Amino acid sequence: MMDLVLDGLRRMTMLFTGTEVMRLGEIEASVTPSSPERSLLNAVIYEPGASLEAVYPRLVEIYDRAGIRAWTVWVPEADHGVAEMLAGHGHVLDAAPRAMAVQLDALDLTEPDPGAKSSPPSLDEIAEINEIAYGYPPGDLASVMKGDPPHGWHAYASRGGDGRVISVVIADDHGDNCDITFVATRPEHRGEGLAGSLILTALGEAQGRELKTTTLVATKAGYPLYARLGYQDLGGIEMWELRS
Repeated sequence: MMDLVLDGLRRMTMLFTGTEVMRLGEIEASVTPSSPERSLLNAVIYEPGASLEAVYPRLVEIYDRAGIRAWTVWVPEADHGVAEMLAGHGHVLDAAPRAMAVQLDALDLTEPDPGAKSSPPSLDEIAEINEIAYGYPPGDLASVMKGDPPHGWHAYASRGGDGRVISVVIADDHGDNCDITFVATRPEHRGEGLAGSLILTALGEAQGRELKTTTLVATKAGYPLYARLGYQDLGGIEMWELRS
């Protein structure tokens, strides 16, 4: 299912305004000039077996011309040759989240959050919570995430008594798969089961739409939650960053 995980990463650019996707054969590079320091928004994804080394000079040219000062390449952990090549060009291992997936019918989806759809969040709200949760500078994501999610994307939120969003999740339908992304909770509300409840709601509805599988990319902090929900580890998917 690693191919579904990579598809989810490719499709994530649909949420960003001002992002251009450059295609070089079996290699895609997202370019976001308005966020030159954020490598998540300036990322390369390649098909297994694609000759990344052959197009590497072109990638450098693309990002340099756009004024990008930090960009990354998503590398499955088993692809040691690509990792070594990137290291030789000055990239460093910035993060190594885990790719995870599971068949939807293998999950217990009987405890959704009844309030999860009462007031779906906007992309602006999702960006704000992710900035707070992951320590991004204010406005870093909000500058490229605005309005409502595009068709086929489903946003969920838990809100406090004052209506303020305190936890968010996005689910993306593509094919028979539901990709979960931008999971975040305000630090003071962690441990309350909010994100897990939102994910169960999202997956229950995905199953109702007759989707078959679900995937996500797990940070170290989020991994225990996803494992408890039933996601299976597919292996690491490393972020090799070049920062000037």
